[in-house]
Amino acid sequence: MKTLTLVIALTFAIGGMAQAASHEHDMSQHQMAMQPANQQGVGIIKAVNTKAGKVQIAHEPIAALGWPSMTMWFVLQNPMPADIKIGDAVQFEMQENDKKQWVIVKIARK
Repeated sequence: MKTLTLVIALTFAIGGMAQAASHEHDMSQHQMAMQPANQQGVGIIKAVNTKAGKVQIAHEPIAALGWPSMTMWFVLQNPMPADIKIGDAVQFEMQENDKKQWVIVKIARK
């Protein structure tokens, strides 16, 4: 009888551990899905620092981030396209990097 009780107890313990491991896996996938999405912006190019890989944009409000219209510098993931000049209206897409900086990943003339 003791053997049967031990087998039943072990079966439930192993089943509980498998459920816990499965639940942890599901949570990690959920956390990955909660990463911030790329954000869109529209603005006017005010300055370009090619050497530093940065661009200054006077952008319209970005509601998803709660940002009002403002002028700010952004890091560029890639070099500025040759057809974009100071004074051009642009559309851009940015994402937050691991340093909590918003980096422009795509930019094009509007």
